[in-house]
Amino acid sequence: MNDASLTKSLSLLTPDGVTTFSSLQPGGESWSVLRARFDPWLVAEAEKEGVECIPGATVDALYEEKRQSLWRYLW
Repeated sequence: MNDASLTKSLSLLTPDGVTTFSSLQPGGESWSVLRARFDPWLVAEAEKEGVECIPGATVDALYEEKRQSLWRYLW
């Protein structure tokens, strides 16, 4: 049995399965992910919510004004 104060988990669900990330350190706030799988999934989920993703762009600032997000990016 796991002690909830020692183990923290994050599970990402897809139609085909689940990916679980666990921290066994007390107070651990660091995560490792397989970027080759995680990045495409994250982009797809964001686009479903109406986010515009621009490959190759680096966002250097994010502003929120009256519930509308404004951002600028570098190429």
